[in-house]
Amino acid sequence: MTLGLVSQTCGTDEYNMELINENLEHYNDIENKLQQTLLKKSYKSQSVTIPVVFHILYKTQTENLHDSIIVRQLEVLNKCFNLQNSDTSLLTDTLKDYKGNFNINFELAKYDPNGIPTSGITRTHTKELAYSYYNPRIKYDSTNGKSSWDTRKYLNIWVGELRFGLLGYSQFPGGSPSTDGIVISFRVVGNMLYNWNDEYTDFNQGKVLVHEVGHWLNLYHTWGTEECGDDLVDDTGRQRGPTFPSINCPDTLMSYCDSTIDRVFVKNYMDYCGDECMVAFTTGQVQRGLSSLWSYREEMINHFENQERIVDNIFFIYPSITSGRISIAFYNVNTQSDYYLYITGVQGNIVKSLRVNNSSPLDLNLNFLSNGVYNITITDNKQVLQTEKIVVNHQSPYGGEFLNSHQ
Repeated sequence: MTLGLVSQTCGTDEYNMELINENLEHYNDIENKLQQTLLKKSYKSQSVTIPVVFHILYKTQTENLHDSIIVRQLEVLNKCFNLQNSDTSLLTDTLKDYKGNFNINFELAKYDPNGIPTSGITRTHTKELAYSYYNPRIKYDSTNGKSSWDTRKYLNIWVGELRFGLLGYSQFPGGSPSTDGIVISFRVVGNMLYNWNDEYTDFNQGKVLVHEVGHWLNLYHTWGTEECGDDLVDDTGRQRGPTFPSINCPDTLMSYCDSTIDRVFVKNYMDYCGDECMVAFTTGQVQRGLSSLWSYREEMINHFENQERIVDNIFFIYPSITSGRISIAFYNVNTQSDYYLYITGVQGNIVKSLRVNNSSPLDLNLNFLSNGVYNITITDNKQVLQTEKIVVNHQSPYGGEFLNSHQ
């Protein structure tokens, strides 16, 4: 069996191979430190939050993913990294014993590197037809891309059109700080909300980014980097190569790599088995990923906690220019309290009001409004907590159909 199709799905191995070969001693030191952290169990397992910035590179409005898609993608990340995804029900009684919980939350950055409030999303129009793993053009302003925010403090995720069917790739800890982060095809971001996802029906539920974040946490593919390679995790099973969706997602497969009767845990985020089948990290993968996180990215966790202390806004609206629908993401709120939302016209007339009492994303249908500027205000029935403006323009490319819409 050859691994020639690997680069057509994930380019992480190919991207990092050159970096590792150029500085093998450096990467060996990183692995040795990680192994010492694992041995001493000196990593932390409490819930942490990582600030994320999405850099969207686009030529057309189709590629210029609106905010709602990004927020949906974050929901997928947070469910998968906290064992809240409902499809863990696919795991058999035996496999349930292997699943691990990272307890990692991902949030859009609230302040940019200059301390200015931000949505955590940048948008850059580019002349590039497509990007690939063998050239970091997407990661620099000077090459029709977008330069990273401080990679010690933010998880940078670049979204754009990728060449040759490539879905994404990540940089392992140890590479250049200016390029650290994840690159992913715009075609696999989100969760089956948009028609162009039909081109990648096996990878259209947002799990590709889960896979790539695994690499960013120093997890290898389950077959390592070669046929019957070692992923440095004991409970995944020695694997001959990728498991593709055509295998129809069995519970396990024979290893074919070990003289003992070893079996491969198929339903794993670090395989290629498709989003319907990728449902869990193993306990060993979680331990390795957390060891890497606390060894090399602790500053990022501390940076989020410092940002959190100075944030006073309680909601974020996306998109702010909409054809008729908006989503509102709440944060920094007491989920046991009642909040009241009012939408008013420029003259102060109330056009919609409702009570909200949880921190789940809220989708609103505003198709009944005429084009114009409106204010959205949140109160606690005692005082105004926050007011933001939106623009309704029924010709806008943003504000399509969302899930769980509140009519």
